[in-house]
Amino acid sequence: MPIVTYLLLAVNIILSLICFTNRTLYADLMYIPYEIKRRKQWYRIISGGFIHGSQIHLLFNMMSLYFIGSFIEPYINAILPFGNLSFFIFYMGALIASHLPVYFKHQNNASYAAVGASGAISAVILALVMANPWIQLSFFFIPMPGIVFAAIYLGASLYFIKSGTLSGIGHEAHLYGALYGIVVMALLGNNVWEHFIYQLLHKP
Repeated sequence: MPIVTYLLLAVNIILSLICFTNRTLYADLMYIPYEIKRRKQWYRIISGGFIHGSQIHLLFNMMSLYFIGSFIEPYINAILPFGNLSFFIFYMGALIASHLPVYFKHQNNASYAAVGASGAISAVILALVMANPWIQLSFFFIPMPGIVFAAIYLGASLYFIKSGTLSGIGHEAHLYGALYGIVVMALLGNNVWEHFIYQLLHKP
């Protein structure tokens, strides 16, 4: 049973639903690099990843976490060196890794704020692709192999970061989270990189 996935789902849903009506708490938990620097509120690096801006935002992120987390949690627990805590450590590390570079870029920008689990979920998705590059995923409801999805996802994130379009979406967190998922799986997973290359060259 993917117990950590269910726990993360519960925390995200409960906190987000509370914050939909409690805007003071919402403001206190948002990921705001300027406030982290000015008030040393480092908890925001984590808390901002457990609240969402709307019901639709929450729904899409939690659907992704449920379906992909349920599949990849046992795999990560088996290959990373932390036993049954592996997926929890992986996920929390992804939150930090997806937010820290954004902090250094926007720490003096009083208007920048973000919420949502997308950075960590990007890491979970790319971990799944590392485990099975030919698994079927969908990009805006268009089915495609995971390796194609990953290429489009990374390319689109880079494009939107450089162009500055769709600025209301955390493309930087998406990119850094995805890169974290690839690097952690490749460096810590037992033969994951070799297995990934083998699967790419031997399409089922």
